Amino acid sequence: MTYTGNNSYRLGINKFADLNEEDMTSCEVNVPSEVLASESRISFNQSDEVYIPDYLDWREANAITPVRDQGTCGSCWAIAATAAIESVNFIRGFGELKQLSPQTFVDCDTHSNGCNGGSVSSAFVYASRWNKGLTTEAEYPYQGKQQPCNLPINKTTVDIDGYAVLSTYESSVRVAVTRRPVVATIYIGNDFKAYINGIYQGPCGDIGHTVLIVGFGESDGVLYWLIKNSWGENWGEAGYMRLIRELGTIGHCGLLTRPIFPIADMI
Repeated sequence: MTYTGNNSYRLGINKFADLNEEDMTSCEVNVPSEVLASESRISFNQSDEVYIPDYLDWREANAITPVRDQGTCGSCWAIAATAAIESVNFIRGFGELKQLSPQTFVDCDTHSNGCNGGSVSSAFVYASRWNKGLTTEAEYPYQGKQQPCNLPINKTTVDIDGYAVLSTYESSVRVAVTRRPVVATIYIGNDFKAYINGIYQGPCGDIGHTVLIVGFGESDGVLYWLIKNSWGENWGEAGYMRLIRELGTIGHCGLLTRPIFPIADMI
């Protein structure tokens, strides 16, 4: 086990130990320029901050499904988008927390590249416009590989109305997270892979990886974001990481570069 100089986080040996950074492939592809040009970012008012708690963890509201393991498929974008839809569907009061199908995005979203990476915004467009919802995990289970799209004819779907992209302000993202989990891209390297526990504030990298922000808090005076990863429960803190939350920046390792969330009945 390796301890960092300030002991705020620990690194160690895990299933990624033999995987060099150059062997890792980004699972978040660049968003097409025409999509970026058509987007406008929203920002929540600073006055909304009076409603923000010091601590939030959506797991405590039973609004988060179990951690998935993407395996060797570069499907973090699909898994994070799916997790966000699962949570917002539950939070808006539309029934029980349902596990939905990231494999739908991997196989059927033709604007992304399946296991070779994809776009969260494209996934949300697919769920809201082309597929009219997202199928359940039971009906279209995760395979960890890309295959021909073969959705069941009489599938169950969970609907969303679209998506929104947030401004990069930490306070605005924090307001958004109090209402629902938010998807974000983070740029990672070897130290991120080796994370065991604590509040990570170590080196970043050049590999684009997509996660879900499910809360925030403070420990021993250090602010953090709580993020859900897609590398299984044996990575990090049972599949989660506490990442240092820095005020007035775009987030450690670029976490707040392009925060995005699904819209469902204005939530």
